[in-house]
Amino acid sequence: MSEQYYRYTRAQAFKKLFGKKISAYGNLKDKLTTFERNGVLPYASEAGVQRDKRLFHDAKLPLFYNLVLLLAFFPKPSHVTKLVLNFEERARVASVLSLILKERKSSIPEVMFSEDLESFIEAISSWGDITEKQFPNPFIELPTAFFDGREVSLPEVILTANTKQTGQDEMLLAFLQHDFKRAYRIAAATTFEALNARLLSEYIMKTYKNAQEFKNYLDEVF
Repeated sequence: MSEQYYRYTRAQAFKKLFGKKISAYGNLKDKLTTFERNGVLPYASEAGVQRDKRLFHDAKLPLFYNLVLLLAFFPKPSHVTKLVLNFEERARVASVLSLILKERKSSIPEVMFSEDLESFIEAISSWGDITEKQFPNPFIELPTAFFDGREVSLPEVILTANTKQTGQDEMLLAFLQHDFKRAYRIAAATTFEALNARLLSEYIMKTYKNAQEFKNYLDEVF
């Protein structure tokens, strides 16, 4: 790729893609910097008066766009990095989003979902490469509330807003909070009707059992 096409600063890329100023979105710039540092979001440096500019290539704008959308759901760049690099993890997360959002599109006042929400979930679960084209936008307007420094994900907020949680809700929440011990207990004690929920519960139980077996092995050896 020719260097001449590395022409967008972070603010310019965001303005082009979302029509907004990136400064309105809290710590989003810091989160994007993480992707630049870990190599997920390539850039070129251009000498500036006080410091070098980081410029993004036209071909990487779809990736830039998709990273921002994923951060709106999951605020930790380390988790989003895993979603970008690991298709199986992305498919699991898509199942979780589908289970949570299917009937709760209007449960969070500060978030307005678009008609493309289901297409977005389908895209993250089925696209092997998410760097070449933009996801369907699941938001009418990108919510600023989830770039304010909070570490709680949008799916967690939606689940905890429901005061009457089902066993499925509790398992999903534990999974999102990476509490596999609690997720395992709930999965083992609950019968799920939805296929996605059953598949996720099987994954949770298998993963937890494997982790416990490995821990027991280490305890015996050392």
